[in-house]
Amino acid sequence: MERRKTLKNGRGSRKQIDMPKVYQELDSGRSVKSVAEEWGVSPSTLHRRHHEYQAGLAMILDELPPLPEDMDSSFRKKADERG
Repeated sequence: MERRKTLKNGRGSRKQIDMPKVYQELDSGRSVKSVAEEWGVSPSTLHRRHHEYQAGLAMILDELPPLPEDMDSSFRKKADERG
């Protein structure tokens, strides 16, 4: 008996979705349903991929080292000046 990654009929590949492009489409006013149809996935798949993408970003940001105090304060000062 062979080991399988999925129960599917041998395809086993995930459709690649470029989430930044999806976000651009949604920001332009399109619905989740229409964007999902364009990508060939269901709206629930698009929602799930959104959560996976955001979790991945959070993990990357958590792994970044903190800014040195002097840099952090200069960035904050510039941000405060911009309003």
